[in-house]
Amino acid sequence: DALEDFLESEKKNKYDFIVHISIGMIYLFQKINKENALEYFDKAIKYAKPKSPYHASYALLYKALIKRDFGLIEEAERCTNEAVELCPDFAEALYQNAQYNALLNRPAKAIPLLRKAIEIDVNYCAKIYNEKDFDKIRPYIDELQVKLRDEQKQISLDKYSVTTKMHDTLNNLINEVRNQQAFEIHDEEAKNCMIRIRELIQRNSYRDYLEANTLLDKLSIMFQKLCDDTKTRLEKSIRYYDSNISNIEHRIKQQFEKSLENAKYIWRFGIPISILLGIVGCVKTSSFSLFFVFLIITAIVYYAFCFTIKSTSKAKTPEMISDESSIECLRDILRRLERI
Repeated sequence: DALEDFLESEKKNKYDFIVHISIGMIYLFQKINKENALEYFDKAIKYAKPKSPYHASYALLYKALIKRDFGLIEEAERCTNEAVELCPDFAEALYQNAQYNALLNRPAKAIPLLRKAIEIDVNYCAKIYNEKDFDKIRPYIDELQVKLRDEQKQISLDKYSVTTKMHDTLNNLINEVRNQQAFEIHDEEAKNCMIRIRELIQRNSYRDYLEANTLLDKLSIMFQKLCDDTKTRLEKSIRYYDSNISNIEHRIKQQFEKSLENAKYIWRFGIPISILLGIVGCVKTSSFSLFFVFLIITAIVYYAFCFTIKSTSKAKTPEMISDESSIECLRDILRRLERI
């Protein structure tokens, strides 16, 4: 029924390469009619090339499969080679072209194709391992897999070395922050990621190194976010301490101004008393000197009182000293965070 429907669709649009591929697959896998299948895959290739290189490449792989069944390995290789030229990043086309070149015992051409297929999709490692068509060039494949593994291993070790230093530095700073601040910094995900990376590196396989490198890149982003979050919270704490110090200074300033206002009472009481003493002295001794003496004493008391108030206002409270110490410590941590 499917074949009848697709053949009817072809009559309505003979350029529909999707329909041709579908008919070709039914003839190849259900009707087991390879000649008819080949005819429809050729139609699909013809009409797909100008519009969809991927579908043309896809049809060429089935055409190659039929050629192989006919024992035409060279022709099958040419079909898959054309599929690669049409769609260079089509991993299956690369794999199958390498497969036919392996059957033709051409390792020099097969190995680069396999390398590219594996780099596009790591699952081809297992597929290659289980495929008997590669037995003729197996030593070359083993050498390729060792080379791929060692390349990724070096990348992993280099990244791991840098990331470990970053992790240790950041971890030490975070512990300092924990000692200084009440807020908690959650870095469990990063720690778990580091444990997983160490496990993968110890396994010493290509696939595990690939995963390790992906996690190392992810970890770098996590560290950056952790740094940014920590810096934000440190800056918030610094602003809090600055605000607290400003409030204390404002309160001391208000107290100073109030004390200065109160100091005026020294004059308000001192001057009348000085005048009174001056009058008494003038009556008893005909001298007004007591007025000047007491006025000088009043001035001395006033300025001594003002000096004491001023000195006291400039002195830092224990709370201010503690807050300034905290600010300096947090700023030091912040500077070191910015250098990571």
